[in-house]
Amino acid sequence: MLIKGYEDGPLVAGEALLVRPGFWSNYLMPVCGGGASAVRPGPEWFGDDGADTDALSEVLFDPERWPVFRVPTGDGHGPGVVVIHRNMAGEYGIDYLLTHPDRSHAQQVASWEGDLSGIGLTWEDMVRLADSPSPAAEGGRP
Repeated sequence: MLIKGYEDGPLVAGEALLVRPGFWSNYLMPVCGGGASAVRPGPEWFGDDGADTDALSEVLFDPERWPVFRVPTGDGHGPGVVVIHRNMAGEYGIDYLLTHPDRSHAQQVASWEGDLSGIGLTWEDMVRLADSPSPAAEGGRP
């Protein structure tokens, strides 16, 4: 898998991970955490157990393989989203890219490195993506 700007990363298709126990716990627990007095989220919040979450954590954060999740639009005319787990040793992050069939490169719209930063997506783009992913397209819903 090649994505401009990520030529040195060992990118691998990650869509199959979405249905594995422990995926959503790994993905959502960091953003659900609160301050010192807040209740800390656990895997059970997402219907997972700690063993599944730990096992999938080793897959998601493996520096030898950077999972990429692609969400194309069904009509092929609108933007799609690519989420890349950057698993460099000592420097972990998640990049959110917007793709468009009329452009030769993806645009980074957000990143997560302990905090979320970036411009994000417009509401129109989010609605289009949510309403029209193509299950048959590579990177579509599993």
